[in-house]
Amino acid sequence: MNYIVSTTSPCKWYGITCNNEGNVAELNVTGFGLQGTLNNFNFSYFQTFGSIPRETGKLTSLTLLSLSNNNLKGSIPTSLTNLTSLAFLRLNNNRLSSIIP
Repeated sequence: MNYIVSTTSPCKWYGITCNNEGNVAELNVTGFGLQGTLNNFNFSYFQTFGSIPRETGKLTSLTLLSLSNNNLKGSIPTSLTNLTSLAFLRLNNNRLSSIIP
């Protein structure tokens, strides 16, 4: 299945749901046929609101996790300590209220 992005607004991209303010609120990759191991997750500059999901710690093959320049708030989940292959973590320019576990 090919998904071609024909607009610069992520709110119109397949699998992206935005809130009333036009900010990305949800990313759904179900049905994309992803296989193998996810090594890099870069979700920077999406102006996403909310907190970092605890489930992120289940992505144990990640070597890069970038959530910088969003509107994330709350604490950094301790489940991120499960990311033993992680070499790069970018959380800058958010509203996080804790230290890195």
